[in-house]
Amino acid sequence: MPRATLITQTPHKVIFNQQKKGIDAEVIYVPLQILAGESFEIWSSQEKYKGLAKKDFAVFESESSAFFKVSAEVGESNLEEVTFRSYQHIFKQLKRSNLNPVRVWNYIPDILDEDRGQPRYNWFNKGRKSAWMKAGPKDSSNQPIYPASTGIGTLGDRLNIELFASKYKVGYLQNPYQVPPLDYSKKFGPQPLFSRGALLFDPNGTKLFVSATASIVGEENVYLNNPKKQTIQVLENIQNLISEKNCQQYGYDLGFSLDNFNQIRVYIKNLADFEIIRKIVEKFLGRKKKVIYLQADISRDQLLVEIEGVCTNP
Repeated sequence: MPRATLITQTPHKVIFNQQKKGIDAEVIYVPLQILAGESFEIWSSQEKYKGLAKKDFAVFESESSAFFKVSAEVGESNLEEVTFRSYQHIFKQLKRSNLNPVRVWNYIPDILDEDRGQPRYNWFNKGRKSAWMKAGPKDSSNQPIYPASTGIGTLGDRLNIELFASKYKVGYLQNPYQVPPLDYSKKFGPQPLFSRGALLFDPNGTKLFVSATASIVGEENVYLNNPKKQTIQVLENIQNLISEKNCQQYGYDLGFSLDNFNQIRVYIKNLADFEIIRKIVEKFLGRKKKVIYLQADISRDQLLVEIEGVCTNP
């Protein structure tokens, strides 16, 4: 059975309306251990966010976008069922707001533990897929839309799902050197549903939201037990995803480099690998980048690091 983990320190937090930081109603807490970097992120726009936060649900809305969060206690419950119900609630709110999904974060308790003969991440993916097939967002051709995503382990015993959505056009990208998650072979369990990146065509500037990216080539884990080489591969995967060449194959006449890569989170599985991974990140991105390092289990046991962020036009 899954084990409950106490949260013993101040969690990472996402703050809306910077001038009101410190007001709990304006903050979403992310239950992950901070290794280095700021203990918070600021979500802001030229439009003010209006928020409502409760124990199990929070929404922060501006005129053009919204950020939803559902939190559900898992405990002894079936993670597949809890995931299904949580996503149904998210989809209901998304439909009501008439917005396009851009980015999802999934914080999954005891993600690598065995549960009824399978990793708990498998049960999460089953619940997510069932919810998506029943009520998930679709495009104008009635095809399912899969936004950029993170699926990461978390402290505590609650499943937390966050979704950012916008009224503006969104384009979804895959990585040419990675198999789309929906096409993973069955040996990895139920397929996760997400895009490697999401382009948001905001009038104030196009942004590319990069999913949490791991050391996967094709669909295989590479450089097992080598945090240095895994981190290099992760950053090369991100470079390929955000490149002009990749964007153009989807019909978008733009492209980004790692110089444009910001709002960076680095998820590290083992504390002992922290300095190794940080040195590689700083080598690729420079020391002036603001990077938040968080400790978390990753969806496959062999993966030691994942990196996500947002690219903006210079």
